[in-house]
Amino acid sequence: MPGPVINGPNDPVFGLSFDATGRRLGVAAGAIDNTVTMWDVATTQHPFQIGRIARNSQDAPPYSGAGTLTPNGRVFAVGDTVGGVQVWDFRDPARPVKFGPAL
Repeated sequence: MPGPVINGPNDPVFGLSFDATGRRLGVAAGAIDNTVTMWDVATTQHPFQIGRIARNSQDAPPYSGAGTLTPNGRVFAVGDTVGGVQVWDFRDPARPVKFGPAL
């Protein structure tokens, strides 16, 4: 039986990434949304967003919709549309912080 659909992004999401426990899911939406969100999926029938939405800067290249979460669930790397990678610190999901400019 399929689980629920996670709603939120308006733009395509090309990759999802779980932490090593399978409890956290990182989602990077593409250029329209230009966001990264973290979800608690421990209870598969009732996933919920953890913390706040991490929004890309207006002056930065838009996100591509692909990213990956580190095994410990604390860092999320998201690709942009010009080949760069932006790294986010999600140790405190209520206050995600960018690790400087895109790589």
